[in-house]
Order: sequence, then C-alpha cells, then structure tokens
Amino acid sequence: WYGFNCGSTLQISDGMAQVAGKVAVTTTISAASGCLMATLISRIFEKTFDIGIALNGILAALVGVTAACATINPWAACIIGMTAAWIYYGAHCLLLRLQVDDPLDAFPIHGCCGAWGLLSAGIFCTDENVFYAHSTSAAAPTGTCKSGEQFGVQLIAVLAIATWSVVLSGTTFWIMKVTVGIRVPSDVENEGLDRSEHGGQAYATSFRIGGQSPLGAGAHGHGKVHPVQDALSRGGSEKRGLEAPPPSSITVTPVQNSDAADKGWGLSPAHGQEAHGQEAQQQAQPRKSITIGE
Repeated sequence: WYGFNCGSTLQISDGMAQVAGKVAVTTTISAASGCLMATLISRIFEKTFDIGIALNGILAALVGVTAACATINPWAACIIGMTAAWIYYGAHCLLLRLQVDDPLDAFPIHGCCGAWGLLSAGIFCTDENVFYAHSTSAAAPTGTCKSGEQFGVQLIAVLAIATWSVVLSGTTFWIMKVTVGIRVPSDVENEGLDRSEHGGQAYATSFRIGGQSPLGAGAHGHGKVHPVQDALSRGGSEKRGLEAPPPSSITVTPVQNSDAADKGWGLSPAHGQEAHGQEAQQQAQPRKSITIGE
C-alpha cells in the first residue's frame, strides 16, 4: 500500500519526494487508527480481541484513506481510519443478517469503505493540500474544497461507480445463472470447493488442548479451542456448514462445571480417539456440538 499511495506521486523531483513522505504519514496513521478501532469494536461486540477483525480494520482504513492520502492533514487520516473500521464492521454484520456469502468481507472493505474513501476526500481535503500535492504551476488554489464543490464531485463519482458495478455485475451473473449456473450442489458446498475443484484442503483446523494438539502439527493457542469459539460466536454449525465428522476427527461439545475447558467446552472422542484433559471427560448433556476434522 505504501508503493501504491506513495508511488502514485510518480516522481521524486520537483518536491514530489516530500509529497510522497506526507502520503506515507497519512497512510500509516489511517491504518493504525483503523486497527485500534476495529480491535476495540471486536472487544465490545464480539467479547474478544479478534485478530481477523483487527486486520480487516487495517485494510478498511487503507481503502478509506487512499483517495485522500495526498490532500488531507494527518489528523484527518486518523478520523478516516476510525470511521472506516465502523463502516467495515457494520457492513460485515449486515451481510451476515442478510445471509449474503462474502467470506473475505470484500464488499464491506472495498465497496463500502471505498465509497467512504471517495467521500472523505471531498470532506477533509483542503485547497492548500490539493495545490501542494498536484499543482506544477504557479496558479493559486481554486477553492473547490472550501466551497464544497469537490465533495459534490466525489459524490457523483460514488454514484457513477456503484451504478456501473451493479448493472454490469448483475447482468453478467444473470446470464451465468440462466446458462451455466452460479451454484454448486449443497454437498460440494459443505465439503468445500478446495477439495472438489483442486483436490486438496486449504485450511488446517487443528488446535491445542492443555498444551497438547490432538490433531497434530500446526495447532495454536494455550488451552483454547479457538476455531470452535469462532464458529459458535458467528452462529454455530448451522451457519458454518459443518456436517458429520470425517475420519480422524474429534467432536467438541459443551460441558458444565469446567474452568479449564475454555468456559464450558470440552472434547468427546470420535472414531476411536481419546479425549484430552480431565474436564473433557466430565461432559453433561450437550446443548450443541460441532466437529472439526483434520
């Protein structure tokens, strides 16, 4: 992103190196502000410090500051980044409520925060900064930022881009739907396209319980069942499409009166494997279960 924003000055002579340096500052401030705000948001609403939300907060803030990075003051970059984090998380939750499949949060980050970035360029730009960043002549600033004209231009750009994208994408997907189709069978969805299309598995779902990794190398955490927490906090197995246990898997079920099993979660054996930890053997009637395979 530094190469993109700073490199967009296209030269280092005639004072443009100073412009590139300023762009690096505004880009950094926005990204850091977005990360901190997204981390705070995840703590408030998700009850945990979610690294995924924090990193997406950085991306959201970078998208938000790109249009304005050369024409704003550093304090404005902080506001842009923090606002982008809220916009990202709000759009993320809206898509979940609408049951729109966007596992990478591409639309919240690049769509919604991209629109915010265009608008923020008209809100926070100053005529002096525009002149400093773009003018190669002795002409005085035109006053378009102060008068609000630039914001109007940015708003028209947002509407034009949104209209073009919706019409072109909608037409393309409709043609695909009535010809070759745009969905795979439900069993392929549950298994994952990585396996059906590429013959492999993209993600390892191993974890540690009490310092041991039941599923082998690649586990993480310190007595935490992080993949399970993530799945349940976002709706459980019914949203994640986690079906019957494959070979060499373990089933995670809720248990009561367990302090070490990560606030009520323990392991039950599946396919002959042993449960790890004393608390995992003290299982009550499970309210919900979820299986994670190798």
